[in-house]
Amino acid sequence: MTNEEMDAALMQFVNALGIFITVGLVAFHYITSTVKDAEE
Repeated sequence: MTNEEMDAALMQFVNALGIFITVGLVAFHYITSTVKDAEE
């Protein structure tokens, strides 16, 4: 694996991680707000 290939793989990993965290936060917010609305 060359240095450029490692950089490309790292960028893909970082992008995937960022997307995963974003989706996770949105899902967490949605679930918690839905639970709060249901209790009221």
